[in-house]
Amino acid sequence: MARPSASAHATTAALTKVGEIKSPYGTVEAWQRDSFSYYEIIGEVGYAIGLTANTVAACEIRPIEVDNEVAPGGWRETGDERVLRVWEALQPPRGGKPELYRKASAHLQIAGESFLLGSKLLDEFGRDSGIGWEFLSSEEIRVEGTGRNIKRHHGGYGGQQQEDLDPKDHYIARLWRSDPRFSDRPDCALKHVLPICREVVVLTQLVDAIAKSRLAAGILFVPDEMSFGPYDETEDDSDDTDDIDPFTEELMEHLTAPVEDRTSAASLVPLILRGAAEFGDKINLIDVARDLDNMYMELRQEAIGRIATGMDIPPEIMQGKGGLNHWTGYNIDADFISKHVSPLGDMISEFLTSAYLRPMLVEFEGMTEDEASKYRLLFDPSRITSRTDTGPNARAAYDRHVLSEVAYLRENGFDEADAPDYDERKERDLRMLLESEPIIFGPQIMGMLYPELEGEITLPDAEAMPVGGQDLENPSAVPARKNETGPSSRPVIDNETGQDEPSPRGPAGPRAEEGLIDRLATGADAALERALERAGNRILSKMNGQHVSMRDRFKSTPKDQIISGLTEQEMEQLGLTFADLFSGAWENLAVRGKGWLRQHFITEGFDNFTADEKAAVVVNSLLPLLELRAMSAMQTPVRIGPNGLRVPHEVITQALEQHERIAP
Repeated sequence: MARPSASAHATTAALTKVGEIKSPYGTVEAWQRDSFSYYEIIGEVGYAIGLTANTVAACEIRPIEVDNEVAPGGWRETGDERVLRVWEALQPPRGGKPELYRKASAHLQIAGESFLLGSKLLDEFGRDSGIGWEFLSSEEIRVEGTGRNIKRHHGGYGGQQQEDLDPKDHYIARLWRSDPRFSDRPDCALKHVLPICREVVVLTQLVDAIAKSRLAAGILFVPDEMSFGPYDETEDDSDDTDDIDPFTEELMEHLTAPVEDRTSAASLVPLILRGAAEFGDKINLIDVARDLDNMYMELRQEAIGRIATGMDIPPEIMQGKGGLNHWTGYNIDADFISKHVSPLGDMISEFLTSAYLRPMLVEFEGMTEDEASKYRLLFDPSRITSRTDTGPNARAAYDRHVLSEVAYLRENGFDEADAPDYDERKERDLRMLLESEPIIFGPQIMGMLYPELEGEITLPDAEAMPVGGQDLENPSAVPARKNETGPSSRPVIDNETGQDEPSPRGPAGPRAEEGLIDRLATGADAALERALERAGNRILSKMNGQHVSMRDRFKSTPKDQIISGLTEQEMEQLGLTFADLFSGAWENLAVRGKGWLRQHFITEGFDNFTADEKAAVVVNSLLPLLELRAMSAMQTPVRIGPNGLRVPHEVITQALEQHERIAP
């Protein structure tokens, strides 16, 4: 068994100091025994408490320390080996830490209190094996007086064994949810619904009694004149050889056969009896069973509903979520975690901080009380909470060098084991260099990646290469370009004037602007299509319920063309305006477009400030043009132009020309 440190060969004096009880504890209250009984016999109560306890057990409690560097009173995960060693030593005899959390949360829900007991453990050879920790119920642990008389009851009621625990050899601390009336008394939600639990038990017993009453076969009335008669026709009736009538014997055997054997044919096949016709209507079956009235079951269901409302759990979880949609179910689960599981886990972690972690740090690790107060335990429910996709944010933060690689992997669902090793990372970096500058790094990198090719790959001397692809020995040759706009391109010299090729729109040339226009047109087309589809969805939503006939008219109409089929009167009837339909439709395009334009203008040689201004002017000019095309869709559907898009290049060019108003 793990122990806080090597000094955990604890003396009795050390345990006494750590486990000293300074406040008195009362005896078990009567309602607590009832709570445990109803937890055991009412399935719905047991399910609700067990679900909460198991959910708490699925979470994590970890040690943290004060971090005033980030913010006053801030906390961070600790790497102090002393704290980690003490926390690792909190282990039960079986089940691990989740078992401790489960039992503590169950006890708090049932009886409002639980006891943390630390006892010396001995291995199979009788040697000291550290300290074992358990959360025990108020039924199992009895503390009397000021803690000098502690008894542990084993085996439950009837023949249970009682063990006296020496306070010098055991550490004990009480965890309880304080009663609002008397702070030393325990309190829990189950305490307040005990009268309803009694009703459920009584109603269940009543339903059970009625169901069992129907097992009786009833009373069969048969006239005395009817009988099978003796087996032997020559037998004298005056002989008392058999006092049991053959008919009665056969009938009893037929009725008892299904009871002894549920597969007996007697449960399906009737007993055949022959007799005179005049006695046929004299055989009657008298039913002595009670009818099962639905009222009892309805009363029981109503009582269970009241218990669900009074328990520390959302009623829908206890009563079932079959009638809920997935969004409502998600909200209930989130509400369950935030309002029921987390407060319970926080209570347990705060208790373990003050009753275990800090005392053990002082006793076994030699910390002062002030030093130990810098550490505490944090309840973390992130294992069970439904998390949003943080991968994109993590990637953006990682690209800006503000997030560690470990955190980047974790937020994308991976761990450190999935990271590339040194050799794989080196090979990837070399390939990136090779792709970015093949002329400069090609021969060297290829030789590193493929040693068998080392020395086999050579490139011509850069100084001997013709300028701009022109053959200096043959000036009349047609100049050739390797890359017109890339980083390794060279200006083409005009043979007649000897001047470089003009670049009318900046260093990147006209091809860069053409690429920008294509990108903006594609982005604007996608934004317009999404805006029209969203407008169609909003129109259909408004038609639900009150405008069924109008909705049926657009059943097979594409979403982006619904707006074209509405009249102005129908728009007014639905209470919609153009602003309502296209509110926020261009926000994403505005952000992305500004980024594209800013980068283009910086490439053109403008400074950052001027590039931002020019990008804003172009975007502010483009958005109204898109709104005009969207408004035209209210009359006729937007057609696809020659460029294959709903937004022609002329619209982008018209907006792009506005940047010239901003002087460099």
